[in-house]
Amino acid sequence: MASHNGALPPNLAKTMKRIQDLLNSQEYYEAQQAYKSTYYRQRARRQEGAIQQAYTILKVSACLLDGSCFA
Repeated sequence: MASHNGALPPNLAKTMKRIQDLLNSQEYYEAQQAYKSTYYRQRARRQEGAIQQAYTILKVSACLLDGSCFA
């Protein structure tokens, strides 16, 4: 996975890696569901920085889906 995971804590980086593996194996529906649940779970947290991490998840997701971040 590319270096844009640097802003994510280890547990979210691990989740993003799992999602990338789903995309690589062409399990798109499962990847989408994992993105959505991870985003909403993170957004619902009341800890400092959780909202920013939720938006980072969305940015990384978009990069993985269209591949533009790896060009």
